[in-house]
Amino acid sequence: MDEEVECTMCEFKCFTDQQLKSHIMRKHTEKVDHPFKCSQCEYSTVEKAALEKHIKIVHKMERSFKCEICGFRYSLIY
Repeated sequence: MDEEVECTMCEFKCFTDQQLKSHIMRKHTEKVDHPFKCSQCEYSTVEKAALEKHIKIVHKMERSFKCEICGFRYSLIY
């Protein structure tokens, strides 16, 4: 098993420096420094993909997943 890498700002642990860097960007970057901002609400993030997912789920109300039993469509909340 690989050695764990720990965040110095919280109790988060992971196995790679890249995972730690991503965690720090998402969880410990001040909101004013988020480069990706929603044009329809106050949401902002450090990841372009997260903004695209937000717009798709919150503003376009797209539901990507379908229950195999009843057909109900839903989205995963992040």
